[in-house]
Amino acid sequence: MRAQLALRDTTGRVVTTGPAFDGGYTVLFANGDAHAPFSYHPYAALAGERVVYGSGDRFQIKTLGDGFTTEGEIRAPGLDEPFDRSEATRLYEETVGLLSAFMSEEKARARLALSFNAAIFPERRPSIGRVLGDDAGRLWVERFEPTRLGSQLQVPGNRWTVLAADGRPIARLQLPPRNRLEAIRGNRVVVVRWDELDVQSAAVHQLQR
Repeated sequence: MRAQLALRDTTGRVVTTGPAFDGGYTVLFANGDAHAPFSYHPYAALAGERVVYGSGDRFQIKTLGDGFTTEGEIRAPGLDEPFDRSEATRLYEETVGLLSAFMSEEKARARLALSFNAAIFPERRPSIGRVLGDDAGRLWVERFEPTRLGSQLQVPGNRWTVLAADGRPIARLQLPPRNRLEAIRGNRVVVVRWDELDVQSAAVHQLQR
């Protein structure tokens, strides 16, 4: 699939469009398509005066200029990871367990056969899930997590890399499981967490340096 950003005026009319970029993939077959859990997700975020965007397939973040054209790019090949088949195996068994609550295990495995076909696994694990920007123009980059098919609650990425406005890595953040970073405002961050009963609550934490 392809993704494209559009700039609209207050009436919703498209003023201009940005460059198109990769927007992930699905599995096509005779009767339609199926989800690919390790397909990368396109993202876009505001960081100060900048709009940043990318496909998420590798650690690569692009910046839109005033003319809605690409004016800059941040790359960190050292943060890319090879694809680990054992992660796919764990996710597959977890998904079979989820679907087996609604159908037989045999039917669940048959339904997941296309989505977990080894032929569609990427050589490199997708790098970026989401990107958030703070008031100082820093970028908070979430490590990609695969889609949990059959689950309403997706596992958030709990490892974040913080980049300075010029792209330099300046910090790492490790969140506890079942915690999702939602926003950064000044020296405070908003985290949504859910307990064993899937009840969600929000917490505001103050950053210390």
